[in-house]
Amino acid sequence: MDPGRNGRIAPLDALRGLAALSVVIFHFTTRYDILYGHTGPLLGYSPHGHYGVQLFFGISGFVILMTLDRSARALDFVVSRFSRLYPAYWTAILLTTGIVTLLGATDFRQPLLVIVANFTMLQGLALIPDVDVVYWTLLTELCF
Repeated sequence: MDPGRNGRIAPLDALRGLAALSVVIFHFTTRYDILYGHTGPLLGYSPHGHYGVQLFFGISGFVILMTLDRSARALDFVVSRFSRLYPAYWTAILLTTGIVTLLGATDFRQPLLVIVANFTMLQGLALIPDVDVVYWTLLTELCF
């Protein structure tokens, strides 16, 4: 597979998107009853969607190596990873914190110190909880 003019491999992007979607569907269909008390079967039940995590990380590893190969210097690679991961992550933290606050969802509210620590993406190394439980994947991606 050759990268296109923009350096992307469309089939890999599509497969990574499907992997992420399978994980989302898994969480919404298999954990819904545990989280929200719904007892009936949900449309689109996907008990094996969690395998999308492994698929996503496998593809990400391949893509990370491609990025490293295209980087002239180590600093170029670091800047590329930082600019790809952190802005979206910071936006997600702000959105999650804002929505939790607006909805008054006290079960999900985190202290200010936890929120600030999450901006580093390294909170898991210090055993500080994630603002949103799914953020564990980003530390794994960052360390990878």
